[in-house]
Amino acid sequence: MSLLTCACFENYVVVAADSKAIKIEDGCVIPVQGDHCKFWTLADGMIALGSTGSFLMSHMLYRLSHEMAERYRDNPGGLFAALEYAIPEFVQILNPVVDKFIDEFLDDTHRDLGKTIPLLCGYDRSQQRIRGVYWKDLKPEYCIDSIVAIGYPEAAEVVSELISEELGEVFTPGSVAKTMKDSINVTAQKFPDHIGGPIRSHSIMSPRFKEMLKQFNEVSILEV
Repeated sequence: MSLLTCACFENYVVVAADSKAIKIEDGCVIPVQGDHCKFWTLADGMIALGSTGSFLMSHMLYRLSHEMAERYRDNPGGLFAALEYAIPEFVQILNPVVDKFIDEFLDDTHRDLGKTIPLLCGYDRSQQRIRGVYWKDLKPEYCIDSIVAIGYPEAAEVVSELISEELGEVFTPGSVAKTMKDSINVTAQKFPDHIGGPIRSHSIMSPRFKEMLKQFNEVSILEV
């Protein structure tokens, strides 16, 4: 039960997700109480990391990433590269443990729902540019001027098409975020058993673009 989307462009990236999730507890598959955050931010909001699939793996990735962020507090430029290297290694090590739970408690119809696909995006200070990467079958796929939707396959296909159709009319991170949230809401109505809950989004801009946008907004106010 997951849907995580990313719109990655040269100057900014927007990530958005639903909040519906299940976990295995005492041998039973149960809904996660409250709103489950499928992504979180690091480095003062300049990096976003999330995953679909296993709730257990998501929780452990959350802990790993925050421990690494603390370790790189005095060297923020190295955090993105460190996460890019560590995430697939970490998932590969834990996969046998997670797969054991999936095989035991989820049938063939729902087994793919527990498959972990991590997503890392944001501003890579070491390369001084916006970057995005996700790991499907632990192979890196890079987001370059593209829309990426991962999670429940049928929903991912629908939301990707909806977002792509609307993005020709929007240009700023805020308008892109709204388009993505609206598209996820529409998709949730089509797949209510798998997608749902409040929709969260987060925008990350390169420092240069952020300053340019700020100046543009100030000029616009003065012209009004």
